[in-house]
Amino acid sequence: MPRAASKHSPSPSPVMIDLRVTLAPGVEAGEGPFVAGNLPALGDWKPGAVPLRPLGKRVYGLAFPAPAGHPVEFKITRGSWKTQAIYLDPAGRFPPDNRVLKPERDTRIDLTVIDWLDRVAVEVDPVVGDLRTHEPMAGEGLREPRPVQVWLPPSYARGRRRYPVLYMHDGQNLFEPAASFCGADWKVDEVVSRLIGERRLPEIIVVGIGNTADRMQEYNLARRPGRAYARFLIEVVKPFVDRTYRTLPEPEDTAVMGSSMGGLVSFQLAWTFPGVFGKAGCLSSAFYKAWTPLARQVRHAPDTGRHLRVYFDTGELEPPIVRSFHLMERLLREVGLRPGRDFEAVFVPGATHSERAWSDRLHLPLQFLFGSPG
Repeated sequence: MPRAASKHSPSPSPVMIDLRVTLAPGVEAGEGPFVAGNLPALGDWKPGAVPLRPLGKRVYGLAFPAPAGHPVEFKITRGSWKTQAIYLDPAGRFPPDNRVLKPERDTRIDLTVIDWLDRVAVEVDPVVGDLRTHEPMAGEGLREPRPVQVWLPPSYARGRRRYPVLYMHDGQNLFEPAASFCGADWKVDEVVSRLIGERRLPEIIVVGIGNTADRMQEYNLARRPGRAYARFLIEVVKPFVDRTYRTLPEPEDTAVMGSSMGGLVSFQLAWTFPGVFGKAGCLSSAFYKAWTPLARQVRHAPDTGRHLRVYFDTGELEPPIVRSFHLMERLLREVGLRPGRDFEAVFVPGATHSERAWSDRLHLPLQFLFGSPG
């Protein structure tokens, strides 16, 4: 079960990791292979930034330092997330989870790649409920239009009732595994349907806004593309949804949610525009990407948080997310916000930085933000 985390200790001494990757017969390297992971030496999750060097016939490798006892998380790719490696996964999961270890000493890792994600069939998982896809929408200051999908609750087709709305970033990863960058989705349609059926969640509308190649800049209001993205949500997407569907448009019925950079921008949107978004769900939030302006904003306007409902979390195996999670929890307490009422901070033991991990705990932010049906 999720629990409160202990305070983190000083940075440990480094150990060396010797990564060896063998391509099975018939598996070609193409432009790769590359390694992408949670350390600077692994490209900070840029899928085509760190190439493995040839060591022999069909064998590639990289030696890199990592802090002892520090979680190391990575994937092998051919340069993009659509071309990540497939291994023999002992858990039988497809695509495989990120590789994770916590080395206490110098360690060698041997992996065999049996195929690439773009060469195999991705799971077909029919959407549960009524999902409507609209033409890509453009916004001033944004380079690319992006798709918008709207999931409607079970009773929407009956009567004239209006519903709270949840706006979610990275829309390609929410409803269908085949649309996701990694072949795994959040299963939002399934989780929300189940919670509604169990009377653990009121009926809501979910809006998925697709990402683009500018995601890292757009999901940070400290950057100009991020401010353009905020205007796009507030001036284009939300007005379209409110006039097209039967919504409850007030901030107390409007939430925004995302993970990683999507978690960061969700927090920023709620704190900057509390008259639009009254709730924020921030999973594995990359607070550290904009910590200084974010902390300044919270300290200068602490009363804003008393009119919001904010959920944020971290998995155990995703530093530096863990470090900024503790900093944010401490900061919100310092400015007088109340845990369990104004905000909920959840530490999840053993959880990685992945779509599957966020799907597994999606019920937590949904229930905190929207509560149980009356």
